[in-house]
Amino acid sequence: MPPPGYEPFLAAICANPDDDTPRLVYADWLDETGDPDRAELIRLEVRLAAGAPGRADRESLKQRQRELIQRNRDRWLAELPRARGFEWTFGSEDQWNTYWRFDRGFVGCVTFWSAAAYRRAAARVFRATPVRAVSVCGVRPTDLALFTNERFSQCRSLCVNGDELGPGEVERIVTAAPLQGLTYFRIYGAGIGDDAVDRLCEPGVLPNLTVLWMDGLIGDRGVETLAASHHGPRLEGLHLNFQLTHVGDRGARVVAKGAFRRLKQLSLGKAIQDPGAVALARSPVLGRLDYLYLDGNRIGETGAIALKNSPQIRALKEIYLRYNPIPKAVAERIERDPGRVRVWADPVAWEPGAEE
Repeated sequence: MPPPGYEPFLAAICANPDDDTPRLVYADWLDETGDPDRAELIRLEVRLAAGAPGRADRESLKQRQRELIQRNRDRWLAELPRARGFEWTFGSEDQWNTYWRFDRGFVGCVTFWSAAAYRRAAARVFRATPVRAVSVCGVRPTDLALFTNERFSQCRSLCVNGDELGPGEVERIVTAAPLQGLTYFRIYGAGIGDDAVDRLCEPGVLPNLTVLWMDGLIGDRGVETLAASHHGPRLEGLHLNFQLTHVGDRGARVVAKGAFRRLKQLSLGKAIQDPGAVALARSPVLGRLDYLYLDGNRIGETGAIALKNSPQIRALKEIYLRYNPIPKAVAERIERDPGRVRVWADPVAWEPGAEE
């Protein structure tokens, strides 16, 4: 547990999670009362969140961040409440897919495995740490009132899934007043399609959104709607490549035309063929990306080689083309040649019978 007397500091931080001042005051107190590692992590992550001056300095700070967390993770996580129905995670454990477990010195993310678990534990969870990212699973239409709770106004990331959710439910979620400060929104559901994208793109909805994940029956029209909306110029991450999505060449060409002018991370599919891949390879959009995920599409040799050899590539280090019908010999050659960008083509995936 933290040193005795920490409660007023934690209450002030949870009441004002956007304000760094209570965190820095707490860091000074921790230095005086015997937890210098936690004090250092708070100051370091506050500095990182504000933007460290210079790439080398930033990398040094991130390395120190990892060291502090690795050394103290178990002890710090042990301070938090535990109960059936929720855990202190958000999204997956992949770095590109995860809201950082620690946010300016505190665990800031929680997943509730059902709406019932949220109702049982939310009050205790939000008192224990300044929560910034919430995931709620198995949401039904009758559960939507929970997103009108004011405690969500301190969240900046939200993940919702539920197979009973449709366009009307999506509209109720994204227009809830406490959610209008979200910068990251992720939603899954078999009933979610292009009509749900329409609701998301209505004027004034989620005005600060910079990262969007959607899994449902979303196709090219959904991409067109996003590109033409107020989200188009703001999105830095767009992820529409999941089991149910069917974005194809038309959607890829929309992205290639540059409406998403701040895009840094892109996941798209599952119906892109060579023409769509070639359009992306020729687009200046590729020059702004640091991550490109095109797994599970219909891209063949022409598209794979165009992406691998694109003159637009600058910051991009990896392209994922696994589970595409790329000839084995071509996939092996592409994977062996690191070049300017590493392409993961998974040459085994399309051997005869391997996909069965």
